[in-house]
Amino acid sequence: LQRKVERIVLFYTSSVPLQPSTQWDPFSEPYSKDKVNDALAALFGVFDPLQPGWYDRSYELERNQVFASTDFAPLVAALQAAQQTGKGIVATANLTTVSNAWWGIPAGWTASVTVAYLDRLRQWEQRLRPEMRELLVPHSEEDAGDLSKDVSHGPFRHFPHYATAGGEMNAERANVLADLTGWAVLQNADLFRSVLS
Repeated sequence: LQRKVERIVLFYTSSVPLQPSTQWDPFSEPYSKDKVNDALAALFGVFDPLQPGWYDRSYELERNQVFASTDFAPLVAALQAAQQTGKGIVATANLTTVSNAWWGIPAGWTASVTVAYLDRLRQWEQRLRPEMRELLVPHSEEDAGDLSKDVSHGPFRHFPHYATAGGEMNAERANVLADLTGWAVLQNADLFRSVLS
């Protein structure tokens, strides 16, 4: 945004699953940090009212607002709609900046912003071999159907919601995340081509 790039693609690998629209309406229910990644919400100046701003000084998310708070719910709803397709949680919005003196971002610049949110994808899960499905999809029927639920045990515990720091990642987890991400990009190839061409 400082360089006034007109098209931006953001990939979010988050330890927080995107809450499906059946569990959270971003237009009428308040945000909390267990609904969607807090770094994404911070770009819109949206913060968990129960989480003090000083909870993690290594990030200072309160300095990161670059878009209007009113644009947050429509983007989240578009991500939730994409989530329901099972082909990748990808959404594009034209977003106009708000002034951010800390980062030197002037108000009034509009960019096409595409957000890709790494999360469970039903269609990808359905294509897994049975032995991989056993490792990567929650076992109970209820949890398997709830996209906000992770695998609770085994070598891929919490898949695909790994923190990218702190030792949670190993080669096997990285490879499975790469496969999931690559598959989602290929399922949305036309959108990425239009955004990046």
